Amino acid sequence: MRKILALALVVLACSFVVIASDSSDAASSDIMLFEVNPYGNDEGVSLHNYGSTAVYLSDYSVTDNPAKKSSEGIITFDESLVIAPGETLTFIKKSGESYFPDRYTTYVSGDGKVTFSNNFALKDSGDDVFLFKGETITDTFVYGKMDTPDVGLWTGNTFTIKNDCFAARKNADGFNASCWYNYLPGGTNLPFDPDLKFTANVTPFLFPESGGIPVYEALESAQKSVYITLYALTSTNVMGLLEQLLDSGVSVNLLLEAAPLNMDKPVTDGRLKTLADAGADIKLIGDVKSDRYDYVHAKYCIIDGNKVIITSENWTKDNLNGKTVTDPTKGAGNRGWGAIVESTEYASFMMNVFLNDCDMSYGDVTDFDEVTPGLKPKELSYTAPTETYPVKTYKTSITPGLSPDSSYEAEIYYISGAQNRIYSEQQSLTAEYLDLTKESPLKYLSQKASVGKDVRVVFGENVETSIVNEINAKTQIKTAQMTSPYVHNKGVICDDTVIIASVNWTTTSFNNNRESLIVIHDKDVTDYFVKAYEGDFERNYKDSGLTVTFTEIQSHYDSPGEYTVAVEVKQSGSFTYSWNLDGTERQTSAPRAIFDFEKGDHTLTVTVTDTSGSTGKASYSFTVDGKENPTDGLFEKIKPYLAPIVIILLAILIAAMRASGGKKSSKKSGGKKR
Repeated sequence: MRKILALALVVLACSFVVIASDSSDAASSDIMLFEVNPYGNDEGVSLHNYGSTAVYLSDYSVTDNPAKKSSEGIITFDESLVIAPGETLTFIKKSGESYFPDRYTTYVSGDGKVTFSNNFALKDSGDDVFLFKGETITDTFVYGKMDTPDVGLWTGNTFTIKNDCFAARKNADGFNASCWYNYLPGGTNLPFDPDLKFTANVTPFLFPESGGIPVYEALESAQKSVYITLYALTSTNVMGLLEQLLDSGVSVNLLLEAAPLNMDKPVTDGRLKTLADAGADIKLIGDVKSDRYDYVHAKYCIIDGNKVIITSENWTKDNLNGKTVTDPTKGAGNRGWGAIVESTEYASFMMNVFLNDCDMSYGDVTDFDEVTPGLKPKELSYTAPTETYPVKTYKTSITPGLSPDSSYEAEIYYISGAQNRIYSEQQSLTAEYLDLTKESPLKYLSQKASVGKDVRVVFGENVETSIVNEINAKTQIKTAQMTSPYVHNKGVICDDTVIIASVNWTTTSFNNNRESLIVIHDKDVTDYFVKAYEGDFERNYKDSGLTVTFTEIQSHYDSPGEYTVAVEVKQSGSFTYSWNLDGTERQTSAPRAIFDFEKGDHTLTVTVTDTSGSTGKASYSFTVDGKENPTDGLFEKIKPYLAPIVIILLAILIAAMRASGGKKSSKKSGGKKR
């Protein structure tokens, strides 16, 4: 009988394994929602295969209701339809004239490959979209005026799809609004891929130390073509060199922001008229209602299809003055970083971006000649720099990035992965990033600093001194402000990786502008910029007092409850500790306290004071989930399986009894009775 019970328990355990495997499969599919378009006749979705093998789509379906068999509509796929690794397929309800279809292989309902039920509709105001594999939800997207569903994978706020846009996935690492962005017709959809690396020879240089001499030398080497995208081109000397290149048969092509802030518009520049008359193809982008980007703020140049100049700096008179300096505070130009990158693959990548952004069919690009009738040309000349700037070239690998496609994800990826040091030099910081409970580079820097990493930021005069002081007080980020040279840089250093970028730390720059960045994976190149950075930091950083670091705290807790936190003070002495959890204060004499954490996002700040009155602060932002106990509702979960389990157990019991003849076994006494 014991054997029978043991066998029954094994069967029961196996039944629980089946249940667990069904629920844990929810996010295992490599096929994910990639784009969602709720507008117009050609509403529909795109799917992307993030895996390494081809997949038949016949087992998949898309609905706008988590109850798959409800009266809501559904998209189903033919059993022969296959999506290859890395491939994107688009499915639309009806043929339309928007930009959504035809960028990828597109199927229309009823063509034999995809079927939309007649009642399938995505509401313009808001809806939820579920991707099923069989009967399991494997992906979820929620937008507009909708409540987050109780089932599916979506967490947090819904995504807002702007008019004339559709939603596009940035990455496959989550199921929330930060993983998506608004794709404008005519934009690019090039999500950040840390595994995308191009082999390159990289020559780093600095502004103002170089006087832009590496830029001149790279341009002088052009033999066939030059393609330039800039927010501002105002250097007469550079324009004179471009005219010489045109005279020697080199093709010169410019894409310039039509309305840079606080600067004259290019349509008034007679120097550009001279270049146009000499044969340059000059296009202006923006300054119309239907702009694809708020600003084209990128700064790059492609030479002969195998070399790219990328900088944080505009090509202005001061930045490209052709004069070297050893003391950056005495240079004419801004503080900025740049690199000459020799890589055919990277040049091809950026060339595709250039051609995409120059496309005139979207209404935001105009030909310079057509919008400047009567503009008088101005004489140009070129004076080659007489000085030399010492440079060294390194063979390494690089990863590209863009706004609005991938710049935020790229920077957060490397900041989050840093183990030792994170240094950044930034011209700007949007005000909302001071809220450390919200997504921002500052939030991730603060978390790294709070666990003892070497985190430093140098801001320029665009960021108010009060904000610099606030960051020093609220966080363990060592924050400085530099006024000389003027900080126009947007660089980030994470361990032995350096990012050269045009991307300011603002939501506009990350999400709405066209920006460019390059990630250079090389210790020597990184140390080149670290040396300059440390000089900037040490000249301008003012020690704010005691150094306080959280030693016992987590960025995420699964459930509410009582938790212990602790801090450490670098300096020696006796201290008092004032804790502030979301506005509620308490004091302790020890560097440790117990808190009752409730569900939600929180910020804990501790102020440490020594006997002389010196203080130091540390802040840490964290999230507490409200996950139910795994046993909660267990009966309801297994209820559908109880009947077959009981039947199986009874069958086993009956079979066992029949095998034994239904009789009780007896034992003979083999010894004396007690």
